Amino acid sequence: MRGYLYLALSATGFGFMPYFAVEAYRAGLTVPTLLFFRFALAAVLLFGYAAARRSLSRPRPADLALTFALGGIGYALMSSFYFTAVQFISPSLTTLLLYLYPALVAAGSAVLARARLGGRIALALLLTFAGTALAAGPIGGAQAFGVICGLAAAVTYSCYILLGDRVPTTLSPLVLSAYVCAFAAITLGAHGLARGELHLQLPTAAWPSVLLVAMVSTVLAVALFFAGLPLVGATRAAIVSTLEPAVNVAAGAWVYGQTISAPQLVGTVLVLAGACLGVLAGRPLHEPARRSEPAL
Repeated sequence: MRGYLYLALSATGFGFMPYFAVEAYRAGLTVPTLLFFRFALAAVLLFGYAAARRSLSRPRPADLALTFALGGIGYALMSSFYFTAVQFISPSLTTLLLYLYPALVAAGSAVLARARLGGRIALALLLTFAGTALAAGPIGGAQAFGVICGLAAAVTYSCYILLGDRVPTTLSPLVLSAYVCAFAAITLGAHGLARGELHLQLPTAAWPSVLLVAMVSTVLAVALFFAGLPLVGATRAAIVSTLEPAVNVAAGAWVYGQTISAPQLVGTVLVLAGACLGVLAGRPLHEPARRSEPAL
């Protein structure tokens, strides 16, 4: 029960993240600025947490190359798509779009293994796409761009997981996450500087949102996930983590006063069912933990 509690709290931290991002945008932050501070602060705190647990190890050159590919390219792209989508569509729809990834990962794993997709993977894909379409409703104008960014985030994150699970590394998942955050901060900071969109002097009103994104929705959420992971197992942990879109929708209704229509509610349930089925289709309950499990 302690493990499930940790994982549920982790999903809650991730679920509130897009709402914290919306508040940061209202305070005048750009996407590159918010992401740079999110990952820079998270990297410092995760490295400190790993050092306190005496799990910090010196990476090999191959590990550094892997973490740069994962964080500096894959996760930087995924986060940019995700946080851009929040500017054009609701946080709940953005999160639902991201949660196409369990079915996409299961399908990608089958393709890479040159195996048949199978009925469970096909059903997971059908449920997640149907649920997302139902929850989204009619989309037009700028919202269409937000949906495209949300879909791109799901595809990019699926590639991130598939790469991270297949390239060998000696780093623990916690240390790997710290390096991923560090390289993401470097890449996003350089990109923001090149475009003139990185502002290192933040408005006072923006700091609460930045700290909530970095500490609650990144460091605390990741630490709680790693605390719960060995207590319940990788597959059960991944299933519990699908609470994130449910938490996101509930937060929109209860905390931010957003109205949930019947199609949105049914669509959310379908996405959750498809995500759980995608996890189960990809591996059995007893499979050991994957390195790239946490949805940073």
